[in-house]
This record gives sequence, C-alpha cells and structure tokens, in this order.
Amino acid sequence: MLPSIPIGKILISPYPFVAILSMVLSGFLFSSFAKLYGLKRKQIIVLLITVFPAILVGSKAFNALIDHRDENFPIFRFMIMPGGFSLYGGIIAGAFVFAITAKFMKIGAGKALDLFSIPASFGFSLGRLLHR
Repeated sequence: MLPSIPIGKILISPYPFVAILSMVLSGFLFSSFAKLYGLKRKQIIVLLITVFPAILVGSKAFNALIDHRDENFPIFRFMIMPGGFSLYGGIIAGAFVFAITAKFMKIGAGKALDLFSIPASFGFSLGRLLHR
C-alpha cells in the first residue's frame, strides 16, 4: 500500500486518487478499442457512464460482504465509510453491468467481453500495484 500524503494536519490516502486515475485511463483505453470495433460515440459514452458507478459500488459492496460479514451493523454503513474497496468486486460488478448494458445496446456478447477485458485488466493491474 502506498503511504499517505500529509497536507497540513490531514493525511490524504493516495488510493482514491490512483483508483480514479486508473478508471480514467481504462476509459481512454476502452474508447480506443471501442472505436476500432466500430462502436459509435454514444454507445461508448453510455457504456462508460453505466460501468464506472457499478465498479465503485461493486468494490465497496464486495468488501463489506466478504471482509466485514461478522460485523453487527448494516452494509450501508460500510458503503459510506472511507476506504475498504475490493478489486474483485469492482471487476465482477463492472463486467455484469457492462454485459447487461451491451445486450440492451445490441452489442454481441463476444465483442462486449473483448472490449471489457483489456481495460479491466489494466485497471486491475494498477490496483494490484497499490497494494505492494
């Protein structure tokens, strides 16, 4: 895990910054591949708008369910706590929402999974680097 950055009396965790940066870079990578696959700009934007929130919510929910299942307070409380993200939950939720959105947009399953796999791997690798 990267060390926190002190700004005055406040400690800033670099994890959210790098997580957002990896999502943005993965989005640009996805856009490039999607254009090569022939997707229209509107389709790319809709896919990105639906997948990014799913990744964030999925990563928090998975962490709350797996790491804190023995706690005695509701899952919603874990959702609003700082920290506590799971890369696996983000990938699972992102892939699920991506596949559903792609189905509604009449994009084939094979094409959709091809488009999701490389940016997801890129984001996952950046997340793993943070925990070293």
